[in-house]
Amino acid sequence: MSSNKKHFRLPDQEVAAFWERVQIRIGREAKVDHRGMNTIPKMWRWRVGLSGHKIALECLGQSLTFDAIDAMSDQIAAYLLSRPYLQRGDRVGIMLPNVGQYLLIVLGIQKAGMVVVNCNPLYTRKEIQDQLVNAEAKILFTIPNVAKSPAEAEIPCLQEVVLTEIGDLLPKLKRTLLNFVVRHVKKMIPPFQFAKHLTVTPFRSLLQPVSVETRERIRKIEQDIKAEDLAFIQYTGGTTGISKGAMITHSAMVYNMLQSKAGFRKDVVSKAEEMLQVPGPANAMCLHPLPFYHIYGLICCLLTATACGAGTITLPNPRDLKALIKLIGRKDLMMLTSINTMLKVLLNDPGLEKLKLPPEFVVVAGGMATTPDVSKNWVLKTGTKIQEGYGLTEASPMLTMVDPVNPQSGVAGYALPETLIKLRDEDGNDLTLGAGSEVRGEILAKGPQLMLGYFKNAKETAHLISDDGFLQTGDVGTISPDGLLEIVDRKKDMILVSGFCVYPSEVEARAQESGLVLECAAIGRPDKRSGERVVLFVVPKDATVKKEELIKFLNDSLTNYKRPMEIHFVEVLPKSAVGKILRRKVRDLADEQENQNASHTNQKSEESASAPSGATAKSV
Repeated sequence: MSSNKKHFRLPDQEVAAFWERVQIRIGREAKVDHRGMNTIPKMWRWRVGLSGHKIALECLGQSLTFDAIDAMSDQIAAYLLSRPYLQRGDRVGIMLPNVGQYLLIVLGIQKAGMVVVNCNPLYTRKEIQDQLVNAEAKILFTIPNVAKSPAEAEIPCLQEVVLTEIGDLLPKLKRTLLNFVVRHVKKMIPPFQFAKHLTVTPFRSLLQPVSVETRERIRKIEQDIKAEDLAFIQYTGGTTGISKGAMITHSAMVYNMLQSKAGFRKDVVSKAEEMLQVPGPANAMCLHPLPFYHIYGLICCLLTATACGAGTITLPNPRDLKALIKLIGRKDLMMLTSINTMLKVLLNDPGLEKLKLPPEFVVVAGGMATTPDVSKNWVLKTGTKIQEGYGLTEASPMLTMVDPVNPQSGVAGYALPETLIKLRDEDGNDLTLGAGSEVRGEILAKGPQLMLGYFKNAKETAHLISDDGFLQTGDVGTISPDGLLEIVDRKKDMILVSGFCVYPSEVEARAQESGLVLECAAIGRPDKRSGERVVLFVVPKDATVKKEELIKFLNDSLTNYKRPMEIHFVEVLPKSAVGKILRRKVRDLADEQENQNASHTNQKSEESASAPSGATAKSV
């Protein structure tokens, strides 16, 4: 497009007025009021003042009140402030599964005025190295179960590693027994050795009494933190594929907590408030099995529940269906956050049918669209409905949620308070709002929950933000006359595996690093279990290359959900006149391959290989 061409733009006031009318119609607040609590420490301080005696977190059978978490997160903040190499604004990595320590560490980092860098505990050496080097992280909190990857990585900026055992918050006898079983009976900890120049500190040594002077220093830092200060650098492939750190401010996080809260049913939100009137620590509880290192698990699950005063129940291994179903059946549980893949697995477990969930029980699903069969069968088996939403990391993450009173399946829902959503056509012109299912365009969003930009990557930030300040999501959608947003396609080539974004460029780059590949193209294909699976088409370097070699290399280089589940060797890949690989034509090749497989079900294809058992997720 010519840079001097004038494009049609809807005025922000017109977009805001449209969505305010929608909010009024569905009974949702059009504005959110943070009452001056525009940072995470201020929000936390307010909540502790109201709910200090109530249970805030439960994991592995151990409950912690808001007061207890407040005290222990002070201890972590005090330790960070005592380290001579750390100062306010420095980045601190967290590479943990869902354990109780996670919330304490996040709050401790925030109280010290530092920035959280969440890391997937399944990351390989290369992935964790790239992320922590880019973030310039100086200290990492992790667990021995997954410490092998960072131990083998070359991270010059890293000066200290704090190691926590899975049972570190349990009473002494139970802690000792669990940690022994994990290490010596189940042998879940592979051998690792951090570089000699790194300080390795046991987590429990941080839990020391905090002096009055240090506590006063922490409170002053909490008050000094500004709304526009960075709270998190949350890594994502964005809309272009190479991993980038979304810079999310305190204000954006707090706004999205409150926006998400406004998207829930009012009776659900009020349950935690009602429990304040009940003596003792008992609380309204929410079950959050999704990973906290993921933006959905972090905001929509952990932090929003905390802001509401509800208690969070989590477990380190959500694949333990027996334990998960037992927790779902608890009488004090009011909400389950999940994802389509997990709900499908639960529906196939006979234990779910034995549960009697109350009709007011809420199931929130995100990360990927809930398929019609899962939505229908969930209602039939449990009598409860699924509430969905839509968002992305760059929006902290929530942009829309369905009407909680009358939730519809398979749609993105309605814009959250103070969130502007509009559509733009391929010529760069804004489309009429509420034009219906025949008018499709790229979804653009603006609101107080948007990130500042990508860390140390102004070029990619500029590509993502439009000339009028809207986030260009890369998703294509429609908006009905009553304001219902529906996602109909993805503009980009991202592959969505069980709610996790896989970017073809990363898979292709890793394959090229093997030295076995002349050229390649990764695409997504429908998968009944995970929504999509990664399929890689490869032109091998020469005739001596074996698929097994490439599979082994990719298993060692990529997290399980990024690994190709099929690899096809081909002589050439389809290209444009200028030599660009045409993914749509590669998809046609995949269609042909699947048709051949259907026609020759008793023959083993010579052009494909399924990934071996190494593709299964690690247990952490």
